[in-house]
Amino acid sequence: MKLILLPGMDGTGLLFAPLLLALPSTLETQVIAYPADIANSYLQLADFVQKQLPTDAPFVVLAESFSGPIAVAISCTNPPMFRGIIFVSSFVQTPRLAMRNLVHRLPLARLLSLPQPALLLRLFCLGMRASDELIALFRDTLSRVRPTILAARLVMISQADQNTCKSEFSSPVLYLRATNDWLVPKDSAKSLQRWYPKMVIEDITGPHFLLQAQPERCAQEIIQFLETLDQ
Repeated sequence: MKLILLPGMDGTGLLFAPLLLALPSTLETQVIAYPADIANSYLQLADFVQKQLPTDAPFVVLAESFSGPIAVAISCTNPPMFRGIIFVSSFVQTPRLAMRNLVHRLPLARLLSLPQPALLLRLFCLGMRASDELIALFRDTLSRVRPTILAARLVMISQADQNTCKSEFSSPVLYLRATNDWLVPKDSAKSLQRWYPKMVIEDITGPHFLLQAQPERCAQEIIQFLETLDQ
């Protein structure tokens, strides 16, 4: 079984580093990074990802945060080797309705180009126990993405409303939900259950960036999920 990892809003996949270290070396993984020079739509990104999916071996898609709507769009096409989905701190519709107005009133690109205070990163993203090394990884990752691209993706999140397709995906679905998520509310998981009624929700103590703050715990849940698919 191959694990396909779709990144959060940065689109680089670099923030998967803590999780990849926690996963067993025997697990085959593929990180799909998004184009860094253009702000693609969700449907364009779904098409971009689908062209890179395995056609000769079973796989599971892990969709972190921003990538939730992409995983849903792919499941609507039901690729033959698609065996399951793992959502992490993710959503299928705008997680905060207030974003719809706010993103058009703020100079997002300018704000995103400013240095990120460690205290705010710990409070809203990585947890108060985040190490200096994790803070450095987060900052380095964001520095590799143009602020205009990050701003465009924030607008995409504010407009997310995956009602354009009906998924008949019947394979197992797991949702890893952070208990201390300041960015994506708990109800976002319930919204996804409209697409996947049998989706299992596992609560894990941690912030929005759960894979980075709790990589070992998340790896444990991921491995258990994959093992059920092999039975």
